[in-house]
Amino acid sequence: MITITKNAYLEMVEHAKGGVPKEVCGYGAGVDGVVTKIYQMKNVSATPETFFNFEEKEMFKVLKESRGEGLRLLVVYHSHPIGGNKPSESDKEYLSDPSLHYIIISLKHAEPEVNGFWIKKGEAGPVEIKIID
Repeated sequence: MITITKNAYLEMVEHAKGGVPKEVCGYGAGVDGVVTKIYQMKNVSATPETFFNFEEKEMFKVLKESRGEGLRLLVVYHSHPIGGNKPSESDKEYLSDPSLHYIIISLKHAEPEVNGFWIKKGEAGPVEIKIID
């Protein structure tokens, strides 16, 4: 299960909406398994809609900041502006850190659809998302 505060959840969804037509991405961090802080990342990929790519300097900055704040990275999130709500084949290939869960925000319909997943060795499965105050 992915447990995330309402504020962090809303920040993630608003980040996704604001990035259209490109995918957005970022990390969620917290303590005791609860995501309380969102680290929005820039998508440095020049391709519209279908791919994201972190900048290495920015990624290391997030790692340093989260550790300095006593937080642990718990999730990686990204949006699918026109796509579905499941991990793509490239997601399964590149997002395979077993210590993290994955959140996909699909903007295919009027209301965003937010789903959680585990990804290991090219396989993916659903994970429940629980939103708390």
